Amino acid sequence: MLRERNIALCIAESEEITTPEEKTAKYVYFRFRKPQYGPADLKQLVSRVEKCVADGLETHAFFKHEEDPRSPLNAVELLETVRKNLAG
Repeated sequence: MLRERNIALCIAESEEITTPEEKTAKYVYFRFRKPQYGPADLKQLVSRVEKCVADGLETHAFFKHEEDPRSPLNAVELLETVRKNLAG
């Protein structure tokens, strides 16, 4: 049903759940909601986002937003790394 209507399944992950990485639209919607992502985790997220972009999918990725500044910093790092890798 989502594919028929070009609606993206929210690909979400938290410490409690993980949604299957099923692409159902011409765009992708990620919600990264774990309380912490280490360097290895961020590297994996970069790979996932880059694959979607390389496949021609408009890609949206959001990190959990709390008072802790790590989430916005992770978002900046993810964006900068993907831009650098795809430009190079």
